[in-house]
Amino acid sequence: MMSTGYVTALRGECYVTLRSTVTYVVVLLPAVTVLIGILLAWSSESREIAQAALLGQEPTHAGEVSTAYGHFVDGMARGIAVAAYTLIAFAAWTISQDCHLGVVRHAVTQSVDRRAYVLAKLSLLTLFACVSLAVMIGIAYAASGLIWDFEPVVEEGFEIIGEREIQAEIRFGVLLAVVPIFAVLGLGTLVGVALRSPMRATASSVVGLAIFDIFKADFGSASHYIFATYLPSISDQSHLADVARLVRGYSDVYVDQGLIQLNLWVPIPETIVLVVCCLIFITRVKL
Repeated sequence: MMSTGYVTALRGECYVTLRSTVTYVVVLLPAVTVLIGILLAWSSESREIAQAALLGQEPTHAGEVSTAYGHFVDGMARGIAVAAYTLIAFAAWTISQDCHLGVVRHAVTQSVDRRAYVLAKLSLLTLFACVSLAVMIGIAYAASGLIWDFEPVVEEGFEIIGEREIQAEIRFGVLLAVVPIFAVLGLGTLVGVALRSPMRATASSVVGLAIFDIFKADFGSASHYIFATYLPSISDQSHLADVARLVRGYSDVYVDQGLIQLNLWVPIPETIVLVVCCLIFITRVKL
């Protein structure tokens, strides 16, 4: 029964969502943001180089201009931050909209279990998140590579950090930044199910994430046990921020191995808890 309901709900969700303009905005917004950020960085550096040449001086960030890896990481950090806010808003909005309009109630009359409906919704949101992040990373890589060169960091003839090491750091940094995204989807869906009002759910989810982002430093070590701490954000404490400095050849970057382990493991159980809470709430709310 659950399996049949899940497949039916998933088909319905795919049919409706793929025909919605909002879906494409959610998927493409992080990539567009990354592209704009990279173009602005290129414009700023070009202006700096022109001014330095006019004055007969060396550009202030000459070392950074020569490699694309730093800009690539900056772009991904910016894109993942935008994706987190976009996805939590979309997750809260889409499920609350369905509850508000009676879509869930209609699905239940078609032999779709409430929990199967939520799981189908979460499955589709996860797919959209993966597509959005993949497109964003592709755009960040292509745009950075077209403007700058991907090469090792060399200073005064000495290689500070090689390309293989840079690429390994970037892959690991992206993994650590992406893991909390799935908890973001669970939180957004939970807020949407609990509030059942599209405007209130969307505003509450986005504002709640932003408030935590602003005040997370005040939580001290307790923030290390909250998945949102590891997302690239306004007050960035993610490992990707350290990677951005590592790939530029900075030698004073301190990497806390304990935090890395927490980054890998904290979001997973919290995602499970949030999904379970969604399944419990949907069975108790009035449709």
